[in-house]
Amino acid sequence: MRKSRARHDLLGLIEGHYASEIVLGLVRSGVLHLLVGEPRVDVLARLTRTSPGLLDQKLDFLARTTDLIEHVGPGRYSIGNYSLAEISFQFQKFIGAHGKSVHRLAASDSLPTEGTQVDERALAAAFSGVHAISSKILRRLRRDGYRRLLDVGCGPASLLIEMALHDREFVGVGVDRSVAMCRQARERISQVGLGSRLHVVRGDVRDISNILDSRTRRHIDAIHGRSLLNAFSGRGANSPGALLRRLRSAFPGRIAFFVDYYGELGWTPTSTRPYRLSRIQDIAQLASGQGVPPTRRQQWRALYRTAGCRLISAEDISNSDIRWFIHEVRLAA
Repeated sequence: MRKSRARHDLLGLIEGHYASEIVLGLVRSGVLHLLVGEPRVDVLARLTRTSPGLLDQKLDFLARTTDLIEHVGPGRYSIGNYSLAEISFQFQKFIGAHGKSVHRLAASDSLPTEGTQVDERALAAAFSGVHAISSKILRRLRRDGYRRLLDVGCGPASLLIEMALHDREFVGVGVDRSVAMCRQARERISQVGLGSRLHVVRGDVRDISNILDSRTRRHIDAIHGRSLLNAFSGRGANSPGALLRRLRSAFPGRIAFFVDYYGELGWTPTSTRPYRLSRIQDIAQLASGQGVPPTRRQQWRALYRTAGCRLISAEDISNSDIRWFIHEVRLAA
């Protein structure tokens, strides 16, 4: 059998490792944000209390080895082919939040278990600069007239805020188990003056019947979960089926919208396209003990059916880096 060609050569892998660590440091120190104005390195160094010589060499290395940074003149650099928001998000998430767990995965001879450490502060920092809401799900929820929404794994509450700003009758509840995410969500809600209609509760969704009282649960007419089921792609109590059964028990007959992605690693390839972001997400999932989600709609449909739920509609979306979907699911009574 012919061996597939290597995607990265030996020195390219080393360059990439060094570059990723340097970029994360520049994001966290604020240097990357200041590059938008293309200041001279000496000015940049003074603003960030950095050695100008060392900073120039770091930026020079990145300009020579990546397309994130461009050399635009003597002592001047700028952001390259990606937006500042995208660079900050991807590095805070995959390197900052998941970097240590991936390092442990590399040194392990067994699959990580649930609870493997993820840097929640870094993850919250990643989402602080983006509003990861699908315009498709927004249109869907508004079109169908949902006004009492539970957002499970709400993160910084971007969806709830957007819905409430659009509709004065909308009320929402967000649940997230991250202290940092809940703090950020409450701050955002307070800043836009929606504290009377939006509430965020910290807790594990697997304990949803205890987190939310029966009166609150009865008033919910739909559930939304973005990047929720992929976090439960393990087995037993950490399986998506177990989570779905808990949601079905707490919200019998209700509609749930799950926005998630199709896994790649360990499954038979469905395409020759290199879904790089999917593969990176899969490794982050493995490293954090979450497991790799199914790769086909039929597998997801079977998963719902086994949990006593029914897939009503599905929309698949793909770009050059990832395949994802919106599933409308009936939590059958």
